[in-house]
Amino acid sequence: SGNLEIRFPGEEGIVVVDRDFVPYCELKMPHLAYEKGYVSSRVWTKENWGLEKEQGERGYFLRTRVKLDESGEIVSANYAKFIEEIEIDSRGRIEFAYGFNPTANDRNLEFDPSKNLFGKLSMDEEVRTP
Repeated sequence: SGNLEIRFPGEEGIVVVDRDFVPYCELKMPHLAYEKGYVSSRVWTKENWGLEKEQGERGYFLRTRVKLDESGEIVSANYAKFIEEIEIDSRGRIEFAYGFNPTANDRNLEFDPSKNLFGKLSMDEEVRTP
């Protein structure tokens, strides 16, 4: 068994999308990242002899590259999403699909293949879902 913990500095963070996650739709998550609810760390547990402790279909929004003003208010941030649950291999390998919006303060995370930052990916590396 093992744990994977992801930590974020300062006002950066991660928020679970479960109530708004629609696994049978092409657009599984809302197109706008949440404004609030981000936490500074998240732990995933993997047990190779049984079921994982947390189950369910969900995604995650991430807030990164946060800049604060003098009073500590967020003036700039970038948003990303993990499109589905992170896969943890018992050998220590992790796998996830993500989307990242490089435009500061734009919470829109709709998938647009023509604006993919990764060019000329192999077929098994290409992102095909929003």
